[in-house]
Amino acid sequence: MGKKTSDTIQNEEKIPFNEIDDELDNWREQSPKLCTQLPFDIYPWIILGCICFLTFGSYWVYDTPGAIQTQLTGYFDNFTSFGNYTNFDNSLLYSVYSVPNVILAFFGGYIVDRFTGVRVGSLLFCGLVFIGQFIFSLGIQFEYYWVCVFGRFVFGLGGESLTVSQSTFTARWFDGSLLALAFGITVSFSRIGSSINFIVTPTLAGNDGNDYGTTVPRAVWFGTLMTVVSLAATLIAGGLDYFGRAKIAKKINAQKSSADAQKPSIFHVKYFPLPAWINMLCCMFFYIAVLVFYQVASGIIQFTGDPKHRKNAKVASYYISIPNIVAIFASPLFGFIIDRYGKALYYILVASLALTLGHVGFFGNSVQWWYIPPAILMVWIGISYSMGAAAMWPILANVVHTKLLATGYGTMTSLQNFGLAIFPLFTGLLQTYFAKTYPPPAGDPQERILTFDETLQWNVTTIVFIGCAFIAAGLAILNIILDKAKTEGRLNASKSQRDLLPPLPDPLLRKKSKIDPEIYNEGEYEEEDDMDDEYYKPADPWAFEEVEVSRRLNRTPHNVRMNYLSRLGIGPNIGR
Repeated sequence: MGKKTSDTIQNEEKIPFNEIDDELDNWREQSPKLCTQLPFDIYPWIILGCICFLTFGSYWVYDTPGAIQTQLTGYFDNFTSFGNYTNFDNSLLYSVYSVPNVILAFFGGYIVDRFTGVRVGSLLFCGLVFIGQFIFSLGIQFEYYWVCVFGRFVFGLGGESLTVSQSTFTARWFDGSLLALAFGITVSFSRIGSSINFIVTPTLAGNDGNDYGTTVPRAVWFGTLMTVVSLAATLIAGGLDYFGRAKIAKKINAQKSSADAQKPSIFHVKYFPLPAWINMLCCMFFYIAVLVFYQVASGIIQFTGDPKHRKNAKVASYYISIPNIVAIFASPLFGFIIDRYGKALYYILVASLALTLGHVGFFGNSVQWWYIPPAILMVWIGISYSMGAAAMWPILANVVHTKLLATGYGTMTSLQNFGLAIFPLFTGLLQTYFAKTYPPPAGDPQERILTFDETLQWNVTTIVFIGCAFIAAGLAILNIILDKAKTEGRLNASKSQRDLLPPLPDPLLRKKSKIDPEIYNEGEYEEEDDMDDEYYKPADPWAFEEVEVSRRLNRTPHNVRMNYLSRLGIGPNIGR
């Protein structure tokens, strides 16, 4: 009694094992919390260690002109035939790096998506970083400023595209609850290079003006050695990715173009939702208020405020390293918190407002309204920078399909470099203009109180940074409003909340029927012909039809699991 007869068993529909396995795999993908987790895999973390070093060298040498501006001024003024080395000349070394990246950073992502792949692309861009820095070092060694400018230009051809490759590499091996943490680790480790540069490079360059002829080239060549370290890490990361590609086979296959999809194109940026573009603009203004500030922070600390609180060039460089040192520890922490609890846009808002207050603090020091130790202000800016960076970069993957992710990061980096190309020249021109219009009288400006007019070259630039940080805060508020209406709240969602949302629509699919091929499931339609084999590219991939939304919602982890259990003959009440 209670047992089935053999005739009953024979008459029951037999379920092919391959169908059961497919359904079980689908269930595991849709609801990882309801099934047994795989054991901890150390392999992705080994690759992450190499990924961290991809941009170590480029971050090191990027800030070299800012770290030793005083020493470079003395070197070109006294040991070369170049003549007067101005703030504009130093800013130009930053701008020529960023100018090509307004376009190339975008095409770097497109090249990785369409042609080279992440392994070859990373090696290509890292090689350009090394070649550019090598040329820059030759320019310093043989006292040719314009060779230095050309070297920085070549360096820029690979620098930001390498950052795009690093982001794509990270998203390739990490997703879900670990993505923001992995991004935080890569961002923080990359900034180690910049932090150590602000400490080591000024030390190697020294403070004795009589020795700049030998110490400045020595400091620059040491940076070239750091780019060799990154080149070696790129080779190792590429090898590990190749031999471990079976571990991420599903993600690799998802990124490859299938028969019913188009290959990525530069024109597909039009499918990025509006909140993604606003996040990119917010990132641009936020990074202007941080990275361009580093270029003038040494002068602010050396020449403004009460003379008894001013520092020399070497100590000022140490202060500039503080935000990046803070980011080493704070970025992974914020990445973990944001990924677990969501609310990334609120973190961006708080970070932008906090960054605004940090620059207000420096402005108050400069005009002697108050005195806040620069170390405290730099720690504050470091926390703000870590919070903003940990929130801005990972959330792009929440609203841009994986097939266009490298293109998305390339576009984001291009807009960032648009700002970083214009604003160093703008601030450099402001400084040069006010320095010529209100030059300090003879004597050491560090040993007396400068008038308001004499400090305008630093005060005006500080006001520019205050404005940029405030604009970033305004864009964050706008995104908070638009996120729910345009992207289903994905930017602000936590990992658990994103699991309940429908998958991102594939902008490269073409369809004719209203049935979404990604959600088509055998049994939902009476005839297989209901599914049209041809597709059209939707005008707006975010414009879901109600019927499509309902079908997507029916594919919840619970419903998939119950469908699987029912096919095994298990009652519907099991597992609720």
